[in-house]
Amino acid sequence: MKKILCNLLAIAGLGISAHAATGDTTVVQAHNEKQLQTYTNYDTTITFPNGSLSYQKIIMDFTLGKYNCGGSYNPATAGETSQGKSGWCSDWDYDLHIIVMTAAGDTLELGEVITPYANTTLPMFPWTWKRNYRYDITDLYPILKNGATIRIFYAGWSGGFTGTTKFSFIEGTPPREVLGVQSLWQSPGSGFSYGEAVSIDSQIVKRTLTAPAGTTAATVRTIMSGHGFGNQAYCSEFCSKWYRLMVNNQNVEQKSIWKPSCGSNQAYPQSGTWVYDRANWCPGEHVEPYWQSVPVSALSAPFTVDLDFQPYTNVGTTSNPGAWYKLSSAIIFYGDYNRQKDVGVEHIISPTTDANEYRNNPICGSPKIVVKNYGSETATSIKFEYGVAGGTMSTYTYTTSLAANASAEVNLPSLASLQTAAANSIFVVKVLSVNNATDENPDNNELKSEFVPSPEWTGGNFSIQLKTSGAVSGQQNRTDWKIIDIATGNVVASRNGIANSTTYNDTVHLANGCYRLELDCSTLGAGLRNPYLISSAGTFIVRNLGTNQRITLDKNRDGQTSAYQGNLEGWMGNGFTQYFTVTGSTSVLKVENDINLNMYPNPAMDVLHIRVDGLSIQKGTVTLTNAIGQAVYTAEMKGNDFTLNTEAFPSGIYTLTYSSDKGSRVEKVSIKH
Repeated sequence: MKKILCNLLAIAGLGISAHAATGDTTVVQAHNEKQLQTYTNYDTTITFPNGSLSYQKIIMDFTLGKYNCGGSYNPATAGETSQGKSGWCSDWDYDLHIIVMTAAGDTLELGEVITPYANTTLPMFPWTWKRNYRYDITDLYPILKNGATIRIFYAGWSGGFTGTTKFSFIEGTPPREVLGVQSLWQSPGSGFSYGEAVSIDSQIVKRTLTAPAGTTAATVRTIMSGHGFGNQAYCSEFCSKWYRLMVNNQNVEQKSIWKPSCGSNQAYPQSGTWVYDRANWCPGEHVEPYWQSVPVSALSAPFTVDLDFQPYTNVGTTSNPGAWYKLSSAIIFYGDYNRQKDVGVEHIISPTTDANEYRNNPICGSPKIVVKNYGSETATSIKFEYGVAGGTMSTYTYTTSLAANASAEVNLPSLASLQTAAANSIFVVKVLSVNNATDENPDNNELKSEFVPSPEWTGGNFSIQLKTSGAVSGQQNRTDWKIIDIATGNVVASRNGIANSTTYNDTVHLANGCYRLELDCSTLGAGLRNPYLISSAGTFIVRNLGTNQRITLDKNRDGQTSAYQGNLEGWMGNGFTQYFTVTGSTSVLKVENDINLNMYPNPAMDVLHIRVDGLSIQKGTVTLTNAIGQAVYTAEMKGNDFTLNTEAFPSGIYTLTYSSDKGSRVEKVSIKH
């Protein structure tokens, strides 16, 4: 068998954090880049370990990828029916379910993923694109034994995606004993209809259960997503409804079947309507399971469990009248915890190159991690050691009240070495103690992640241009930006964009240090573009005034042509965050009359792009004068950008003058054919 370090570091090649070596690991490979071509089941037979060993952790890694299925995307026909979609390749948001079927007759969904709108016209989604989704399925061990069939049910009507499924069984003592797993409800491929003559409550039949001897706790695990929208309330994909877990006919907990943050999706931009919030799913993300505890008082005798849904009557249309929920529920029975003090580092949010944390990286400030309490004792203090591998480590004691089985995000104090680290460095974080005592399980205390440092912005003097989209309407759909000094937490510059199709220009001077730029589009949720007003897209441009160059904010979201390099435009959803380090900051750059004139390319062959940055620039005049003082070209410049065709002018040195009521600026330009 292989050590976990080798196994998980291989997985970390996909940008996933890896634990240090802890125990022998058995790897079971199921699907391997299986091409998902159409709506059907993709089954493969495997053999799990026989159950003779104990495992502290069981991980399922599902990797979604792409293949070229020969289809093409036609923007002119986007939004057609399924017949129009059938020739397209990896262009649609389909639900995909990973299911285990055992020889003993158990059937249970392990995870659900929604495919992204992954058209290759976007830099985010080349044909080589892959993204890994990791599931901790340790609690399902009672059914993950011996022979089994692993199924990928792909509810897609066109191809272009691949699926890889792999299981890692890591030897050791689990956090607590799992005494049994029992399937409760499994929807058919089409799901449970909602709001129809046959109610969903009648389809999900109440179950009577008896807890195994020694049970101290029980949890119902439910994976659920809503589908269908051609009806009055756009149910179930675009309507927010609730369901309740009922135990002995009593409401235990009510959950909203809704995902409120699709505009903060990590896989962006996409080519479709990925920014819209949906019924517990977002394109490109996995579906988070619901975990609901059964009252301990109910476990001492036979008890009933049921799911009750919010009353709803579907008023359909002829185009797509159905509404339904796809769901899988199981109950897990637990025995005692095996340790009192056991806090594990679950995940590194930043710094990391993990694609699942794309929006949160790279950083130059405070590392952020997720921890979980696997012990029976409430954790009131957790001491960490963290830093860049090979460098000086820092320590931090986190004060909390973390109950058994609870998780928390922890912001570690800022780490200066993140600003000077080399590319592909390793960040390390480790639990040193819990409640001022030794953690009883060292196997899950340490986690590592590969990362790249945040970009450097030199000189300290920058211009920032925000052009709002045509969808802004006062406070309702505003687009704002601000820059925060990480050392102090203070906002050092900001702008509120509250007018339609308006260009705002600001100049900013920053001292050396670490900063966070935040562009907030959350009120609209579509970034700088309204999905129905494509021609009215806004832009966001940062320019280094010392070098007269645009700063590339992100290669996957900036304009890609040479004329628009560094132009953050279009669909970024709820916004954009960029950490950056300022180096070589000089004194405040004096811009004549608040005007800065930029031209490119210089020398110019056929076209000269002219850009004016400044405060409150409205309109002006551009004049081109030859070497003997003759004005050979004059034009009105109504905005901040202008394109001058230079083909008609002989090669030579010219003077370009920009004049406005705010002042003037003169620069030399060379034309060379």
